[in-house]
Order: sequence, then structure tokens, then C-alpha cells
Amino acid sequence: FSTSAHVQYKSKKHLYLLLGNADLIKSKSEDLVNAGFLHFRYNYKLKKNWVRWEAFTQVQFNKANGLRLRYLLGTGPRFKVVQVEKFKTYIGALYMYEHEVNIDKTEKLNQVRFSSYLSFSFRPVKQFEFVSTSYYQPNVAQIKDYRISTDNSMNIKFHKYLTFAINFRMNYDSRPPLGAVTKLTYLWSNSFKVEF
Repeated sequence: FSTSAHVQYKSKKHLYLLLGNADLIKSKSEDLVNAGFLHFRYNYKLKKNWVRWEAFTQVQFNKANGLRLRYLLGTGPRFKVVQVEKFKTYIGALYMYEHEVNIDKTEKLNQVRFSSYLSFSFRPVKQFEFVSTSYYQPNVAQIKDYRISTDNSMNIKFHKYLTFAINFRMNYDSRPPLGAVTKLTYLWSNSFKVEF
């Protein structure tokens, strides 16, 4: 079972974004994949057209990553690097607080991380779009403790309301929570999207 939601409202100065995702693969005896997150982001366009200020919060869990709960709260600037008709690129440099509890509740951490990201979209024709966002999140106190993640989507619109999507997500944690199965997780999926 896999489900996701993307709800967005944008005006001239404000953007509100709500993302959610849940993945479950279960055998008779155990959960092979049990992960999900809920993310809310707000950004405000400053006087200059190429700078926005962002604030976000996120709650997530991921059994394979040894994560019972991770709560994030952050803020920082987002810069528009390139915006032409078919291509847009943004970078963000945010500061975030993180509360983390491992899967068997033996480790509880409160830490501060930088959250820098590169985001771009490419739309050469109306029916095709490629969107990518990649994050680098080092721990402020221990630079060797870092996370890298990327979320990529290729969308092919073949009807007014229907889109075929190919998605790839990858997460790497150099120091995952106690109980993690692996440092690296990834998901490749194909889906149909109904847009209205």
C-alpha cells in the first residue's frame, strides 16, 4: 500500500504547501516497509523577487531507518537562481531543530541541523515535466553526522485529468538511529495521478 497527497495554495506573496506520504508492505509475520511523513511549509516573498523566507514543520516515521518518530521545525531563506520559460532552479539554506526517537525508544535525541537544498523543474512541453529536490542536512555539532535525500518525479500528462508518473526517492543517513536496518533506503514507483 502506498499513498501520497500534495495540496498547495499560492498567491502573489504567500505559498502554503502540505505534503503527505505513507508506504506499507506487509508479510504474514512482519512489516517489511512501514514509513510515512506529513510536511507543512509556508513561504513569503520578500521585496526582492528572487528571495522568499520559508518556515516548515514535519513529522515522520520509518521502520527500516529505525525511526519511531522524527519531528522537525525549521526556517530560512530560499533563493531563485534561474527562472526561464521551461526551467526553474531554487536553493535553500535553512536552520532546523530535530527531535528523534528510535524504533524501540532506547534513544531520544534533540539536535540542530542545517538543511540546504537544491530544487529544479524542467518542462520542455506542456505534457512533460521533471521535478527534483535534493537535501543535504549536516548536524551542526557533529559535521560527520549528515543526511542526504532526493525526491524525483517525471510526469507525463496524457489526458486533461490523468498523468503517468515515475518517482524515485532515496535517503542516506551517515549515523542512523539505533535499530536501523540500513543507512540507505530508496523507492522507485510508477503511478497514475488524477489532477483537478
